[in-house]
Amino acid sequence: MRVQVDAATKLREIEETQGWLRGLGLKVDNTRYDLAKKLLRKGVDEGEIDEDQMLKFQWALQDIDDFLQVHAFLEEKSSPIRKVLEKTLKGAVAVLSESPGKPAAARNYMFELVIASRLVEMGYDVRFDLSVDLGADCIVNLNGVDIYVECKRSLGDAPDELLHEAFKQIQTRCKANAGAPSFGIAAVCYTPLIARESNKMGPLIGRADDVSKNMTETTQKLRFGGFSKYCPPGLGVITHFTVPFWESEDMHLTLLRKTNFHGLVSEDHPTVAELGRNWRSPRAAY
Repeated sequence: MRVQVDAATKLREIEETQGWLRGLGLKVDNTRYDLAKKLLRKGVDEGEIDEDQMLKFQWALQDIDDFLQVHAFLEEKSSPIRKVLEKTLKGAVAVLSESPGKPAAARNYMFELVIASRLVEMGYDVRFDLSVDLGADCIVNLNGVDIYVECKRSLGDAPDELLHEAFKQIQTRCKANAGAPSFGIAAVCYTPLIARESNKMGPLIGRADDVSKNMTETTQKLRFGGFSKYCPPGLGVITHFTVPFWESEDMHLTLLRKTNFHGLVSEDHPTVAELGRNWRSPRAAY
């Protein structure tokens, strides 16, 4: 089977983002970004791709789109995130061949930047603590209060175990910030689990509504009651996933991104209330 490719509209953004990375003095050639771009370019130039390339193509587009999001919303913060961006270019070329440990580090850092991009898109003031592990995990300032965002990607680990780890880190950071009010949010990414399942089952093909419903149901299976012992300073959980799939009706390649906030304390808490409102607003559609 051969399918039509509709990624041409992304190529201009892809080239602009590559120019941005080069402008920061980063070596982009033969990195996972450059190799993904070449794969997409080949598919677009040929106008169609073979069935055995569909899986690689859809996940290459997902990888590239993460960089596009970061460029779009964090360009003004290029200086503090340059070292992090350098790390994101390394690692396994394809998410389908990613494994825990060092090979996954590049996409782990990328997820932290993607979440920061999402928060900037929503209008929040975001900064990075360069003194902690390259400073990729971001800090949001909301009404004069610092909120630490600790990000985890699930590569086979149970999401609840990752969230326990994130909240313990939040407790440690908030204690170290004694004297100033601070809270924390844990963020977990389901995309690697989706990629792993896709690698077993083949290219993802379906109707957009069905894919969205299935993924929403997956994230809703995570129960948050067990994290109340971390609250405060823990305030809530961010769940995130990106699913690249082929529309079953016309084989149009589509990216479904979902980033949701789940409050863990009373909505009377002013910070949780504001986050909840912003996530439900039209501006927060993602």
